[in-house]
Amino acid sequence: MSTLAQQATGAFLSASVPTPCIGVCELDAASGLCRGCARTVEEVTDWQQAEDTEKAAIWERLPERRAELSMGTYRLPWSAGDIAAMIECSLQRRSGRWVLGVPGASVAFEIAPKDDAEILIGHTEITAVTSKGALRLLKHEKTIAVAFGDKGDGYGPEAIGLILPRGRVALRKTEGISYAGTDDHAICAAHRQAKLFDLGFSPELAARFCVRTDDSQLANDLSPLRGSHWQMAHQRLAERAASSQFQFVVESGLGRAETFTPLAEDLNRQTHGEMRELPNGWALKPVFAPCAWFYPASRRAVSASFDGPF
Repeated sequence: MSTLAQQATGAFLSASVPTPCIGVCELDAASGLCRGCARTVEEVTDWQQAEDTEKAAIWERLPERRAELSMGTYRLPWSAGDIAAMIECSLQRRSGRWVLGVPGASVAFEIAPKDDAEILIGHTEITAVTSKGALRLLKHEKTIAVAFGDKGDGYGPEAIGLILPRGRVALRKTEGISYAGTDDHAICAAHRQAKLFDLGFSPELAARFCVRTDDSQLANDLSPLRGSHWQMAHQRLAERAASSQFQFVVESGLGRAETFTPLAEDLNRQTHGEMRELPNGWALKPVFAPCAWFYPASRRAVSASFDGPF
């Protein structure tokens, strides 16, 4: 349990201790441990009947076992309240980068040391706004936190993914470019009359990537492309990148990220290559949908800031 989460939400045992399971139920022949959660068969079998004190004790044993199994992906022992506290801490400390979307079609948000930033902590969501972009993350009771890319050297993971059961992700998805109307859900009121175009990546993805503009000429150029492949919109945006005002918006099951000042190199980086939900080498059972990623400024910094789970 991280010191941060204790301060923000109270003692770890004030709520039911979450299961370490991430749906990878395969036994390691040599150790007899599960490759997905690092528990023994007995611990898995008895979990539902175990007292919270015993569950917490099992969590304490897992880091050493994960190192033995060279596990690079595993669930963190955080409740929904702990996760909300971690989001708040990361923004207040300006300690890393949040990313929504999928590799090749994403929006990143971070607060640099000298940036002016407004951070609002609400009952159901956390928002942050700078001159470069905005982030809104929801406090969802079904959110779980999963560590990715742990090298087993004691410094923690490369990224923390916030995950929802796929059935909990409710996004209006289309195949092909579509006009989504004015952006009524924009984080800043100044953008709520701008027009939003969903580029229509695969409906199987747990995020949607959009372009927002209040440039009437660009909107007129994009409107006839409805139903077309997203690459047609990419071409139009590239043609008008120097003269048109547009922004990238990504929505997921846990909120949205917006970039206010995309550059030409951002356009070249986006919508490029195969659309997939996870970076190369990382895996997650299809029942789970990755909705947001936190990349720490350094893995050592994550270990120091969130000292319990790593």
